[in-house]
Amino acid sequence: MRSPSQIFDFTPSGLRLGRWRGTTYAIGWSYLGLGAVLFVAAWWLKVWPGNQDLPWLALVVWLAIGFVGGLQESAHAVTAWLLGGKSRLMMIAGHGGAGQYRIFGGPRQAIVAAAGPTSSCLFALLVAGILMFRGEASLLQMLDPLRPPELVGRLNLVSIGKVVAWIAMTLSVVQMLPLWRCDGRTLLDGLVATFRPHYTPSSRAHATAVAIGWIAFAMVGLSLAVAMFEDRQGVPRWPVLAAVGLVLWMSGQKVDPRIRVIDAKHQPIGWLGARRIRQAHHREVREASDIAKLDEILDRMTQHGADSLSHADRAVLKRASAALKKHSGKS
Repeated sequence: MRSPSQIFDFTPSGLRLGRWRGTTYAIGWSYLGLGAVLFVAAWWLKVWPGNQDLPWLALVVWLAIGFVGGLQESAHAVTAWLLGGKSRLMMIAGHGGAGQYRIFGGPRQAIVAAAGPTSSCLFALLVAGILMFRGEASLLQMLDPLRPPELVGRLNLVSIGKVVAWIAMTLSVVQMLPLWRCDGRTLLDGLVATFRPHYTPSSRAHATAVAIGWIAFAMVGLSLAVAMFEDRQGVPRWPVLAAVGLVLWMSGQKVDPRIRVIDAKHQPIGWLGARRIRQAHHREVREASDIAKLDEILDRMTQHGADSLSHADRAVLKRASAALKKHSGKS
């Protein structure tokens, strides 16, 4: 059986940029391939009337995906560090962040997994809120994942802001889906480990696959409902929902290599736990020092009176009195 430090050594295919303090930094091949497809398509469609800015728009989209992916990975790394875990891989993929982290226990895994999509969602709301304050468009028009923003005229800061906000919200929604190598899958597995702690890894994987199947079934049902009541004038959304349901069902049959819940006997204490331990240690050291000085202070007070005590001696007596009252209150 591998030790906890050897788990999470799986590295998805990507271009390694380096390693620093135990964390590997990489760019996924999917992100590089997506950039190539965007630039080739934009260059090919550039000859059409009104598409002169299309290559620049492709560059904005590609860089926005990379920025949002880096934001999600940073949120994962910071949250894992606060909860006593560690980021092992920070990688930007075509669907956002695709890194790995070592964390102990289902609840902590769920919290770290939710941190990435939450960060990109908050960023999208911030950018869209600024544009809405300027009166550019409504919040729903800019942040609807199933409908890209309408760009009129040449590319400017406002249109770039709309694109970035839409991409951030779309990647947040995509990452929350329990797809293969997405945060939603890790979040769902963490929830199963939290509410079913007695499950073995195989039982937990089976329960996660069953839950993904039900989510896919609900997504297909939602697509049928949308197809019945959707406005016929606009671009239909039900095919996208049906495709997501199909992809979810296919993804549920695969085992996500990023998921490793470690139920160790000695779990890490985390940053807050370490701070509490340091405070308790300092308090115990101070109490031991006060006890060592207490006899000397009492003898001096008996021989020379209370006026012979210094401010430090009086502080020691005050702390000793407070400690006695605290212990007597507990008893």
